Amino acid sequence: MAAVLGSVNIGRLLVADWAGSVGHTGIDKRPASGRVRLSTLGIDGDEISDRRHHGGFDQALYAHATDEEVDASNPSEVQRKLIEQAKQRNDAIKKLQEAGK
Repeated sequence: MAAVLGSVNIGRLLVADWAGSVGHTGIDKRPASGRVRLSTLGIDGDEISDRRHHGGFDQALYAHATDEEVDASNPSEVQRKLIEQAKQRNDAIKKLQEAGK
């Protein structure tokens, strides 16, 4: 099964009362228009609010598959799906890293 990249989403910082001591958030990601530059630190144009917990070499990207929806009322299904998704994301990230070398 071939993977299809539907969009690359980036966000701008927004002031948010609920964002705690940081005071702003970058969670409102929207599809980028056109090409984007990907580096080891993330995606150009994607603003990171809390650099302590987000962004950087080890936390630059998040891949979201359309089949990630699960039945939240079934805890064992949620656990199985989360493990499966983590393995798929790790494989996808390794392929991206290898392609960038």
